Amino acid sequence: MAVEFRSGLDDAWYDVLIANDGCDRLRVKFVGFGDDHDELYEVSELSSFNDIDEFSRRFRPLSVQVQDTDCSQVVKGMLVCASHSIRRGDRRFYDAVVKKVVHEEHRFVKGEEECSCSFILFWRHGPKAGSLTAQSLDTICRVQPRTNKMHPLLNSFLKTAREKIETTLSNISTIPRDVAYDAKTCTPNYRHKLSLSLSINKASLFSAYKLLERRRTNTCNELKVVSSGTEEYMRGKLLQDLFCEYSNQQRRLHQKLLVEEGKIWQLFNAAEKTKPR
Repeated sequence: MAVEFRSGLDDAWYDVLIANDGCDRLRVKFVGFGDDHDELYEVSELSSFNDIDEFSRRFRPLSVQVQDTDCSQVVKGMLVCASHSIRRGDRRFYDAVVKKVVHEEHRFVKGEEECSCSFILFWRHGPKAGSLTAQSLDTICRVQPRTNKMHPLLNSFLKTAREKIETTLSNISTIPRDVAYDAKTCTPNYRHKLSLSLSINKASLFSAYKLLERRRTNTCNELKVVSSGTEEYMRGKLLQDLFCEYSNQQRRLHQKLLVEEGKIWQLFNAAEKTKPR
């Protein structure tokens, strides 16, 4: 069963097949490409529940090409998946929002109706992200709504990742307080690893905090209602996405810190068991 996948390499959407490449590995095979283009994903790469959610959102049902006779169904504010030519013969698909429809009278060629309308798209990601371009109907696909029913192999992969995180967090909750906060129980290697992790997390959090502070100084508390598809709407949507990304980063940092604590405790516990009695 083919699905649509947003590649981590070029951020474009592709038709893919999913294969099981071992109990803890998922293989994504791109339709129309050789095996050397396959992407492999390990359960260990998903170290937080947010990682799992973000990875699952990179899969969705196949988008459907809009037919000339259905052009009236493409309306302002609609989310579409449209093609963009990187170079001759190389078209890639990215999400965009329809900002405006310029209607033109359709023509008929050999009895077949052909759409002559133009569609002004605001690109959400890809090389044209944040910009507007005029597209013809033959470059536009209708994005299909996601459902709760996932591909069975993807569902199994995500379930394994979720169970491993839950196991790690469960182990953390059983750490004795006198051990968890006793500096003597940490060897230099463990202390160095934890210190490095904390330094990275603090730097990332500080960067995100500065970004939020900058946004606070550039915005006000007034509420404004704008029409869907307008430039102000698009700007507000991007700011909302930015804030959500900041909030998600905070949660990821917190969860990863808990996971690192669990790993350190497991290493310490294993070392204690190997000591001669």
